[in-house]
Amino acid sequence: MRKLGYGILCIIFLICLIYIFISAKNKYCYSYKSLDLTQMNSLKVQYAKKLIVDRAWEIYRPEPDTDYDAGTGYVYISKYDIKDMDMLIKIIKNSDRNKSFIENFNVIAGVKNSLEIFADGKKVKLPANYNGVLDEELKQYKKTTKRVYDILDPYITPTSTIIMITYDGYHTYAEVFPVSSMIFYKAKGLPDKRMRRVEKYVSRFWPEGDFENSKYILNLSYYDFIDPFLCCDQYSIDERLKENLRDLSKSGNLNRDGKRRDYFNYHVNLDQLNGKNKQDYSFFSDNFPNYSHLYRKAEEISLAGKYLSIIDMQHSAGIGIPIEFGIKVNACNFK
Repeated sequence: MRKLGYGILCIIFLICLIYIFISAKNKYCYSYKSLDLTQMNSLKVQYAKKLIVDRAWEIYRPEPDTDYDAGTGYVYISKYDIKDMDMLIKIIKNSDRNKSFIENFNVIAGVKNSLEIFADGKKVKLPANYNGVLDEELKQYKKTTKRVYDILDPYITPTSTIIMITYDGYHTYAEVFPVSSMIFYKAKGLPDKRMRRVEKYVSRFWPEGDFENSKYILNLSYYDFIDPFLCCDQYSIDERLKENLRDLSKSGNLNRDGKRRDYFNYHVNLDQLNGKNKQDYSFFSDNFPNYSHLYRKAEEISLAGKYLSIIDMQHSAGIGIPIEFGIKVNACNFK
């Protein structure tokens, strides 16, 4: 009996030693060990994974009164390294309306419609998380954790681009995050003004993020554009066309003065567009008077969608300006 007691004490003592060792190591690695900021690919991938999992989880289990609560959300991983706005605009311009958004943006994995994860041609159906599900489905749902999204990990690389699509009740928006744009630098000596900006962005991307006394600051560029599916997704364009033909047959789509709003100028050239010019808004309204894409042909919906996406992106305040947020890094986890 005495030997058993000694054995239990030894086990407890060993556990305490391990805990002390791990705590001391973590404190040392965070507070003292430095990282080679020129070799940060592993760190980029880790925080790209965190960004994907956090956003995917918010879409799957949305908080009330959020954009995700509307029931629409997608997280895509593109094989393209969309490193700047010009490249994104080129992809939008060259998108084929007879292809899906996934094909046009070379998406290889992601989360669709809140309930389906896909990767490498395979799909994983998640249990529904709404009222009225079967008891068995509810049991599966309660067992579901963030580990479900581990199947996406192999597809996240330093040259991947994360594309997040949400519906805010009025419009659908795509946010584009190139992993290659991530830059890490030391937070020591960061001016108060920039630290306040860090605090602001932390609350948006990592609501529970701990930026206080961060040793490193992560800098990340992103771009967003409106109506990504009406410019670049065959299914969405076809569905809009069906709605248009049905609605136009009823209302005639007339202005208050009785003139039609669905005419289309086929002489416009997409390559003439330079959204940085102030006159492009008037150019768009002159050539595409119907902002709701209530046109009679699929190619008209797609072309108007491309113009609107590009102009909105280039004129949105702050788009293309790098986001900054503080990151607490355990340097022992990286080479």
